[in-house]
Amino acid sequence: MAPITKGMKRKSEAAPPADRSVAQKVGSVTKVLQDSELPKSVVSLLKGMAGKSLSVVKATRHAHQSAVVAMIAEALDEIHASKKASVAQAQTKSASTTQEKASRIEAMDKATAALAASVAVETEKEAAAVACAAATVEKKGALKTAQKAQQAGDADLVELDKQKELLQFSTVSQILKLRSSKAVVSSLLKSAKTYGFDRGLTDALPKACTSEPANRTDFDRMVIEKVEAALAKADSDLQAQLDAQAPGRAERAAAVEAASHALQEAHAAAKTATTAVEAAEAAVGEAKKAMGGAKKSVSNYLPDMKRLLDDYDELKASLTAFDATRATFDELKELMPPPPPEPEPVAIVEAAEEQAPEEPAAAAVLG
Repeated sequence: MAPITKGMKRKSEAAPPADRSVAQKVGSVTKVLQDSELPKSVVSLLKGMAGKSLSVVKATRHAHQSAVVAMIAEALDEIHASKKASVAQAQTKSASTTQEKASRIEAMDKATAALAASVAVETEKEAAAVACAAATVEKKGALKTAQKAQQAGDADLVELDKQKELLQFSTVSQILKLRSSKAVVSSLLKSAKTYGFDRGLTDALPKACTSEPANRTDFDRMVIEKVEAALAKADSDLQAQLDAQAPGRAERAAAVEAASHALQEAHAAAKTATTAVEAAEAAVGEAKKAMGGAKKSVSNYLPDMKRLLDDYDELKASLTAFDATRATFDELKELMPPPPPEPEPVAIVEAAEEQAPEEPAAAAVLG
């Protein structure tokens, strides 16, 4: 029989692949950094140095790489704290959905009451403005009435004022001052005719007035004196008439002044009332906006609560995913060298080659 032979056969020397490579693990960490709310400059810095630090075995990292790992750990702590706070806040909100509904209904009730109060104030201010407008019209009428009464009552007095002014101009002093002024002579003649001076005086008046003082005759001087006396008497008579009617004139003037002042006050009150109406209208507009917002808030209660609960679930899932990534980082932080490959089992192959027994020799042919 042939001897039994034994042989050895080795498998491939490559180690079995890991479930996730180091590069993939580093990528999951950098993605968390990328999706965070950290400053872009910080994220860019850490992402750029993460691969060259976390993928190096801890025991062989130099000081710079260890510092980068520490910075990444600090950043992840900050991200974790933020996510945890968001989850806690969302949990608090989701736990108070019933209270939120009551709060929204209460806000709508308050907005409704505020709108009603604003409308009431607007109505009140509009009524006050209408009253002020009516008062203004009334005061205008009162002023016109007072002015007409003054005009009618003072008509004669105005004429007396003009006559008195003419008399004051037509004095001997003016005659002596202006001498041959035709305007003065004309004025004197007008006054003489108005007050019925003697015809002889009026006829002699022009010559007496226009003569040079040195050339005047005794008759000229007598004419001037008589005219001056007549003018003084006429002036006195006019003043007596004016004095007699002065109280009525003052009363009418006071009535016009009072009516004018009352109209000014009415205009001021109307302006104030108009401003108040504008403010009330603006308040009603704001109240309507608030009312609309409150109604919308109540009608959106169910969609808002669904969104709130969905956000809560998303935040919890995000925190869970972050915790898994943090565990991955912790693994990379303590990265160890891969273990040496285990000896591969030896396969023994036995090739037993059996030799077939010899066939018996052919019997001699009987001869």
